[in-house]
Amino acid sequence: MMLKTGLDNIPFPLSKLLAQVCMQDIRYAADVFEQIKSPNLYMFNTMLRGYSVSNDPQKGPALFNCMRAQNHRQEFLLDQFTFVSVLKSCSRSLEVWTGLGVHTVVLKSGFDLFLNVKNALLHFYCVCGRIPEAHQLFDELGAMRDLVSWNTLMGGYLCASQYDLVVNLFKKLHRDGSAISLTTALGVLSAVGELRDVSLGECLHMFCLKVGLLSNLNIVTALISMYGKHCCIYSARRIFDEIDVKKDVVLWNCLIDVYAKTGFLEEALELLILMKHDGLHPNSSTLAGLLSACSASGALAIGRYVHDYVEEQQLVTYAVAGMVPHHTCPLETAKQLMKEADYVQCAKKEAGRSTIESLNNMNDDLLSPLLL
Repeated sequence: MMLKTGLDNIPFPLSKLLAQVCMQDIRYAADVFEQIKSPNLYMFNTMLRGYSVSNDPQKGPALFNCMRAQNHRQEFLLDQFTFVSVLKSCSRSLEVWTGLGVHTVVLKSGFDLFLNVKNALLHFYCVCGRIPEAHQLFDELGAMRDLVSWNTLMGGYLCASQYDLVVNLFKKLHRDGSAISLTTALGVLSAVGELRDVSLGECLHMFCLKVGLLSNLNIVTALISMYGKHCCIYSARRIFDEIDVKKDVVLWNCLIDVYAKTGFLEEALELLILMKHDGLHPNSSTLAGLLSACSASGALAIGRYVHDYVEEQQLVTYAVAGMVPHHTCPLETAKQLMKEADYVQCAKKEAGRSTIESLNNMNDDLLSPLLL
C-alpha cells in the first residue's frame, strides 16, 4: 500500500512503520530499512533499539558505526538514545572491547552528562564483569545517581558473588534516605541468603514488613529462600502461613525445596499434598527437588510416591531431567546421572528398571532441550 501511494518516500510514515515492526520482526524491519535512501536519526535509533532486544544484538554496533560515518558527514548528530541502545546491544552480546570504544565516543561527544547514558554504561560494565570500572563510574555519578544506578551496581556485585558489597551498598542507600524498589529488596535478600547471616536476614524481614513489601509474592519467595539457606525452617514456614496473598506455584516450590534440602522430606511431601488441595498442580521443578532429596537420603517410600505421581501426570521425563546437576554435561553423561538417581541409589533395582529403560529409549533430540 505504501509503495502504491508513494508513502515510502515520506519519512514520517516510514518511521512509524519501522517503529511498529522492529520489535516484532527485526529481519523484516532491516529489509525495510535497507530500502530507505536517506534514513534519519529517528530511523537509525529505531533499528538500534530493535537490535538491542532482538536475537541479533551484535548487529547493533555495526549499525552504530554506520551512523558515526554519517555523523562525520554532518548528515545528522547522534543523541543520547543512540548510545543507550548500542550499549544495551554490547551488554547483551558481551562485546567488551566494542563497549569500551562506545564509552570513548560518549566521553568525546559529551554525552556522559546524560544520566541514562551513564546508567547504560554502568549496566554494560556490570554485565561484562568489569566491576572495578563499574564502581568507578558509580562514584563519578555523585549526586546524579538515581535508584537505577544503585540497583545496577548492586546487581553487578551480586553476579560477581561480592555479597558483602551488596549489603554495604544497600545500607548506604538506606542511610541516604532514598526509597527502595522491589529490585533493590530482591537483590539484598539474595545476597544475605548467601552470606548465611541470620540476624541480618531477620532485620531485612522486619524492614520489608515495615515498608509494606510482604504483599509481593517475589519478596515473600525471596524471604523464604533466604531463611531456608539459613536453615531457619520455622521462620520460612511462618511467613508462608501468614501471608495474605494468593500463593502461586513458585512460592510452593520454594518452600517444598527448603524442606527437601534440609532433610524434612515427610513435611515436604505433606506440602505437596496441600498444594494439590489448594488447586495448584506441582510441576517438574517441584518434583525434581523432591526426587533429588529422596535419592540423596535413600527415602524410598517418599520417592516411590513422587515417582508414581509424576508418571501419572506424565511428567517423569521432565522431573528426572531436572535432577541433572550441570546443564553443559554431555547427553550420555546426563543419562547416566539420571539413571543413578532415585530408585537406583536406593538400591531398588527392580522398581527403577522402567525408569532406566525409558531413559535409554529417550531420543537425544528430546533430551537436549531439557538440559539447556
